[in-house]
Amino acid sequence: MAVEKRYGRRVPIRADVYIHYRRQRIFHARAVNCSANGICLSAKNLSLPKGMLVELDIVHGGNTWPVKGVIVHTAVNEVGIMFRTPQPVLFEVASLRSAYDETISSSPPPSPVEERAW
Repeated sequence: MAVEKRYGRRVPIRADVYIHYRRQRIFHARAVNCSANGICLSAKNLSLPKGMLVELDIVHGGNTWPVKGVIVHTAVNEVGIMFRTPQPVLFEVASLRSAYDETISSSPPPSPVEERAW
């Protein structure tokens, strides 16, 4: 059983993320999950070292969230970033969306409507 190292709970999030590196290079990634303190990204062919400072533009919920962070985890096609300052509003928006998606996916399908002869 793995020990949880995070400070807060994470929720699934579907968002486009643009990573600015050294104020010039921009990489596209997809957000997988987030907390108020960080985000996990899925990114192909991205190799940035741990400890690297990055700037993110997270496009979610009709907004673009500019966030600064530090890369704390890297794996094949995955990057973990800790926010330099907590992002409770982004987390709240992601939480509400996640709860909505769970409600919709767990609801039974609507019953078919009988045709009426007029």
